[in-house]
Amino acid sequence: MHSEGTEKMRIHEILDKYFTFLRQFNNVLNVNAGEEITKGLKTGRQAIIVYVKKKLPLEKLMLNEILPDYVDDVPIDVIEWTTDYELGNTAPSYYNPEIQKKIAGGVRK
Repeated sequence: MHSEGTEKMRIHEILDKYFTFLRQFNNVLNVNAGEEITKGLKTGRQAIIVYVKKKLPLEKLMLNEILPDYVDDVPIDVIEWTTDYELGNTAPSYYNPEIQKKIAGGVRK
């Protein structure tokens, strides 16, 4: 069993490993580590959080658009980004995803 600090460090290592892969999906806005949320409640379980512009039913997605449920036994929690701010272009960036890790997010109003 992992201690909480060790588990969080492991999640961040896995996030670094899969950041580029997860960020390449067309609908993905951001990828982070955090606590899984189910039906609006925190579960206490660490997860890779994938923020998407719009959650879509599986039947509306092509096979190559479906995010995995897990990476390296860590759950993927897909969360629809909700905001009153307008989102810019959400297509994968021409910037290398490794550089994107260092770019601060922003909004446009």
